[in-house]
Amino acid sequence: MIYLSGPISNSDPKIQQENLDRMNEKASQMDELCFNPATLETKGWTWEKYLVRDLMWIATNRPKLYMMKGWESSRGCRLEHELATHFNLPIEYEDGDK
Repeated sequence: MIYLSGPISNSDPKIQQENLDRMNEKASQMDELCFNPATLETKGWTWEKYLVRDLMWIATNRPKLYMMKGWESSRGCRLEHELATHFNLPIEYEDGDK
């Protein structure tokens, strides 16, 4: 199981939609079963509620994380990465090495 971690939120709706589209495209290319949080971003929740849901999912399921390009600039991705590091989960980077 892979958890797809990539930037989603952006104050510009066009960029946010591009981020969602990019994550959905990457998920469709994955060979393994993939949890893609972008598919669940339509409920109108707050950023914090989405983040709690995703961190709880990672803590419960202990997947491999796939960090998409630009993850370092996303608060949510950095927290997901920190949690994965804390739990010693495998992490793969779209850019290659971290």
